[in-house]
Amino acid sequence: MKIAPILLLLQLLLAVSASAQQPVARITQVAHSQNWYLEQAALWQQHLKEQPKDADAWLQYYFAARYANTTGASAAFDLNAIVDQATAQVPATASAEFLQYMKLLGSMEAFPHLLKAYEYRPEWTDLYHDMVGYYVLVGDDYTAKAFCRKWFDSGDYSPGLLKWNYNMLMSVEQNGILLTWGDNDTYPVWLLQYAGAFERM
Repeated sequence: MKIAPILLLLQLLLAVSASAQQPVARITQVAHSQNWYLEQAALWQQHLKEQPKDADAWLQYYFAARYANTTGASAAFDLNAIVDQATAQVPATASAEFLQYMKLLGSMEAFPHLLKAYEYRPEWTDLYHDMVGYYVLVGDDYTAKAFCRKWFDSGDYSPGLLKWNYNMLMSVEQNGILLTWGDNDTYPVWLLQYAGAFERM
């Protein structure tokens, strides 16, 4: 019987995988503990010391750090510093432009960076909901609807949030007004209404 060596090999493989950097999904799709985000931020930071020109790794590092900040009692990372480092290392990339957009989020100065990120990487589905927000804000409903359809067709959204917002919409009477507060109860509503997803639920 060679069970013991096999078990040892499995333990080693698990140990290696546990200490390897992993993609950081949006927290609305997959949520982890603060310790997981802290560990991933450290691992991606170490990766970037060895490969500073890895544009995607800067995104992973940023979001691991961002979620580590939001899931803890206090901020552990200076996100603006990460954005500045990324911009210096991988300028003229979708990653750098998107991180600049995140840094300036809340001001109109952010949107040129979002549009540039989309220009660099139009297939990047993470951009779609922000593009919807931009076109709604500037009053271009036609393009907002087009991006909602692209977003819905990509399947890259939280099914749980979509269903929760569907139930919220169903509670509103015809010609009623639905007041929303943040992105998690606004973007899915637009997705349901603009992409025709409401009829497909």
